[in-house]
Amino acid sequence: PNGSKVITNENEVGIIIKQNKGLADRPIIKIIRDSSGNELKDGPVKNLLECLTVFIVDTTDEEI
Repeated sequence: PNGSKVITNENEVGIIIKQNKGLADRPIIKIIRDSSGNELKDGPVKNLLECLTVFIVDTTDEEI
């Protein structure tokens, strides 16, 4: 769901900001922590319908 924090296969943490209709496993996410663990204030937005090599591997409830 929108607002959920997710971890990608690239070890980034993002927040789901929008759903792609009919494809719940390929949402649009805003990256809030990069793969090195750095917090990002203005991180990139990734549409997982367009970034075909990026997948959600888990969810997290940790504070960022």
